[in-house]
Amino acid sequence: MSTSARNRTCRPEPVRWLRPGQLGWLLAALLAIGGGAALWNGVLLERRIAPARAYVGQLSPDADPVVVTLPRGAILEEVLIARDDDIRPGQTLATLDTAAMTRALAALERDMLHDEVLRDCLLDDAPPPEGAAPALPEEARAAFETAVQDCRATLEKRAALDRQLEERLSRLAEDHTLISRYRTLLQEEESEADLPPDRKRQALALALLGNRRDRQEAQARLEADRAVAAWNDARLARVRELAKDMTARAEALRRLQDLLDTPRLTAPRGGRVTRVRSFDSEAALTQDIDLIELRAPGEAGFEAHFDVPHHEVQGIEVGNRVRLKLLGLAEGGPALFGRVSDLQAGGTTTVRARVTLDAQSLDLLEDPRTGVALNGRGTASLVHVQKDDMPVREVLQARLRAGLAGAQGPWLLQRIAALLNRDAAPRP
Repeated sequence: MSTSARNRTCRPEPVRWLRPGQLGWLLAALLAIGGGAALWNGVLLERRIAPARAYVGQLSPDADPVVVTLPRGAILEEVLIARDDDIRPGQTLATLDTAAMTRALAALERDMLHDEVLRDCLLDDAPPPEGAAPALPEEARAAFETAVQDCRATLEKRAALDRQLEERLSRLAEDHTLISRYRTLLQEEESEADLPPDRKRQALALALLGNRRDRQEAQARLEADRAVAAWNDARLARVRELAKDMTARAEALRRLQDLLDTPRLTAPRGGRVTRVRSFDSEAALTQDIDLIELRAPGEAGFEAHFDVPHHEVQGIEVGNRVRLKLLGLAEGGPALFGRVSDLQAGGTTTVRARVTLDAQSLDLLEDPRTGVALNGRGTASLVHVQKDDMPVREVLQARLRAGLAGAQGPWLLQRIAALLNRDAAPRP
């Protein structure tokens, strides 16, 4: 290689310095980055915001209300009080319709008479004799005669079974008579041993017919016995059903008589009326109905609470505003509001925050027309909490701690460890 070629190959590249224009742009970029970092660290991270978090809590009455029940069998006439009325102990809250309950009592007595006559008739397998009906009012006599007709219809089914058996046995008896006569004629002419072959075949056929007839008679009697047994089972089942109905009607008669003795509902204690159920029925109730709810003076009515994990408790203070949404209500339904009133240790890893609802929310809960009602003793609720003002730095740190402590935390730590191990592994 020549000297000139070697010099061209090994000659170093000349140093290229930034031109003044490029240097200015670089300095501007560095200043922008530094200013942004300073702004982020000194202003934005230290700016205070009020983050909101959601927790699942529970809403329940702080004390069980006193319920005035409209008892089974009662017929309501008029409710004399309204919601928010103050009442005293023993005050009459509603009256019962004595005329309607008197008619219901008479109807029950007629039903009792019908069941009793029908039961005795089925047990005796015979209706009462003609003229045995006692002197009864017109409607009661109609119930008595209806029971006798029902009993006769049931006994007629048994008589029909007996007639069917007799008819089948009668036809089989006629067949038996014909077969016997024919066999007698064959035997009168000559002995069975001296019969010609064709007459012997006739005698054998007659014997087979006789056996078949005997089997048919046995089958007919067996089927008749089964039908009678099924009828008897149905009769006894009906007797048991009547006895059960009579017991229930006797209890209903006793309740109706008690209600007629005191046809009104009274307050068991003093207080304020919080609910009055809208109810209108002219028929006797088949079950107890909660008609009126009372609360003692000073009872707030409802309380809510929610549990906060220890790593999220920062920023939750007494007085934080809270919005509650009952789970299960349609979207867009009414929401409830209140404030955190107390913080207590809820367990080894949580803090329990109690909520006091505002007056408007209590009205929504106490008025059933709004559609906000508790399911049983307590209802699950989604609780949105507006925390106190916190620096952005602390909010981000809290969110990071919550993420690491949550369900994705272990997975995230495992991924970070895997990446570190992969970078530390020797490359081939």
